[in-house]
Amino acid sequence: MVLNKGKISLSSPVLIVSTLVVALAIFGAGWFAGSNFSSVSQQAAQESSQEVKETAKSSESSASESSETTGSDEASPLSDVDASVCGLQPNNQDVPDSALTGTQQLPTGYGFTVPSFDNQGPGIIGNGEISHCFAHSPTGALLGAANWMKWLWSNWRLPEAVETLAYDNQDREILLEDIRAHWNGETNPAGLIKGYSVSKHSDDEMLVTLAMVDPHHRSELQKINVLMIWADGDWKARIPSEQLLPLEPIASLSSEGLIEWDA
Repeated sequence: MVLNKGKISLSSPVLIVSTLVVALAIFGAGWFAGSNFSSVSQQAAQESSQEVKETAKSSESSASESSETTGSDEASPLSDVDASVCGLQPNNQDVPDSALTGTQQLPTGYGFTVPSFDNQGPGIIGNGEISHCFAHSPTGALLGAANWMKWLWSNWRLPEAVETLAYDNQDREILLEDIRAHWNGETNPAGLIKGYSVSKHSDDEMLVTLAMVDPHHRSELQKINVLMIWADGDWKARIPSEQLLPLEPIASLSSEGLIEWDA
């Protein structure tokens, strides 16, 4: 899975953190991290965005067919699993569309923080845990995506982070197998989130776009799309089937319709 344009094997004893770009990529059997943000191709970003849209359409179509089969009196997914695994309630179901004033930064215990807002999560953090458990709401999905990218960018406890925070399917297992075979334990400073947008596909599926910067290259603004799926009482990041998460260089937040958010 790719998070940069240039590529440096994580199994190498040398990792150039100063030019780190969070682009995950699996090429064959290797786990690589890219080193040059500006080299991420526009085509890769467009292909990834297209797959996200197609996945959302497929999910919505499946949900519609299921509803027609079972009858209109079937309970909706939200009413079935309204609370998270740690008991957080969904509360506000409005899609966030303004600066999240009052966002808190919670320490993970691994040298970086993750954002928390309006009691929407994370409900489990610290004491050696991978921070997780977010409310079943659009804001919860946003916080879950931010949490995922912080852990992914930092590489701390990478296999456990992917197991905990990624949607459980074959693509996740392919990624985990490659990480276990090739990741050498190297870690990095976590990326900084500078903006966001949330697109609601359904109660159980949200497309979150984050604007991020490398701590060592704060003028190089990038955006990344993360499809969040509600499963097992929490928001999970879906790993694209092509194992590619492109970071796309952007000129500004306003040019992409993103909302400023320092997280």
